[in-house]
Amino acid sequence: EEQEQKEEVEREFRELEKDVEVFAQRSREEGVPVTLETVAELENEFEDLQSRFGPLIDCLTIPKFRLKTLQNLLESIEKEIKQKKDSLVPKKRFQFAAKKSTSSSPSSSSSSQPIAEPKISVAIVPSVVEEVQKQDASVIELSDRTSQRFSLFPLPSVLEMPQAPVIQTIGKTLQPKKIFVARVKDCLVFQPFSEYPIGQITLRSISNSVLVLPPTSRSVFIEDCTDCTFILASRQIRVHGTTNSRFALMSGSKPVIENCNGLDIYDLLELSSFLGEAFVRSIKDAFGETTPNNCFTIQDFQWPSNLTYSPHWTRKEPASFSQIGSAHLSFALLSLS
Repeated sequence: EEQEQKEEVEREFRELEKDVEVFAQRSREEGVPVTLETVAELENEFEDLQSRFGPLIDCLTIPKFRLKTLQNLLESIEKEIKQKKDSLVPKKRFQFAAKKSTSSSPSSSSSSQPIAEPKISVAIVPSVVEEVQKQDASVIELSDRTSQRFSLFPLPSVLEMPQAPVIQTIGKTLQPKKIFVARVKDCLVFQPFSEYPIGQITLRSISNSVLVLPPTSRSVFIEDCTDCTFILASRQIRVHGTTNSRFALMSGSKPVIENCNGLDIYDLLELSSFLGEAFVRSIKDAFGETTPNNCFTIQDFQWPSNLTYSPHWTRKEPASFSQIGSAHLSFALLSLS
């Protein structure tokens, strides 16, 4: 069993090496226009590769020179992407400093003050003031909230919401590439559908909350969460420092957990009676009918042996999903059914 695990780690690392080399060649192709959109796509893919490399960097079974070689390649790619991004920022023209005027007229002194550029907010609910005021509308961020219910961008009109006014919509864009949720307590984040694929989701420092999220084409990273229920689907799922939480998952690869405890794992595809046929169908359509769900093939970095099951997570049967006591979850299930 231990040998099998070593072979699995080696296989993952070889795949990562290959993916990084292919990405490096593609990111360095000449003739590809450098735009905000193409740079954002490169950043998304690079972050996905980094998230795959992170858990392997301290692996003792992989030779150090191979780890160092891959790390150096990733660092060089990161610098090149930053250079491309910097090239899109207009450079200030050099100007000689103006001589100080001896005039003390108010008009001359006020005109010399720089004019601040207006910030763009992604909030569309007047009562909600967003922390993030970015020009990059492809990123939606929700942070520092307590006891509220949110959707991250407009929900489809076909979804009949009970008590619709209690759902606050955070972002205007229908095509976000990244979602970031942090420092949220006793909240519902309800975004089961997305017309366009989401590249990456990051969830950090969340407690006593329910998150229903659309499928992601790359990765989901969860860190320092407790007493939460996550309903999500992704090609890669990594969980760090999370305790006493429920996960209804569709995972295209083996989920990775580290420093976690008390995780209950459900097969999302078996929960159509709770989550609704439309939601489960959208997950199957996103991944394809033939893609296996690897939600129960979890790699626990705190439990390296495959001889016994990790005590840090438990496989749960679909029927027990109804026993999760949460007003936010009941609201979400009622909305999906």
